Formats: sequence, structure tokens, C-alpha cells
Amino acid sequence: MANIDFTLSAEARPAFDALLEVGQAIAATHGEDVAIEWAQGVMSRDVDLFIKTVVKPKRPILKVIAGGLT
Repeated sequence: MANIDFTLSAEARPAFDALLEVGQAIAATHGEDVAIEWAQGVMSRDVDLFIKTVVKPKRPILKVIAGGLT
């Protein structure tokens, strides 16, 4: 079994606020069902687009031996 360490950081609040505003406008114009369907599609697409997990092998650690690198 392999252990994988990764760090995920994101600032989603401004984008989420914009999505809420658009969703509210769609709900006011076309109804809540259409707004929910739109929001689900947007969130699925954006999560697939922006969140990618990249697993890379660890780089070998360089050690100083008698003034040289190995």
C-alpha cells in the first residue's frame, strides 16, 4: 500500500458568491428547478476542470559528501 501526501488550497469564496448571484437571477427568471440544474452542471464541470490531483514520485534527497552532491 502506498502513502500519498498532498496539500490542497483554494480561495473559492469570490467565485462561489458570483455563482450564487447568477443562480438567484436564473431562479427569479426561470424557476428554482432550472437554477438547481444549472448549478449542479456548473459545479460538476468546474470541479472537474479546476481540481486535479497530481501525484509525482518524490525527488531523491541530495546529500553533501566530501563537498560534492550525490
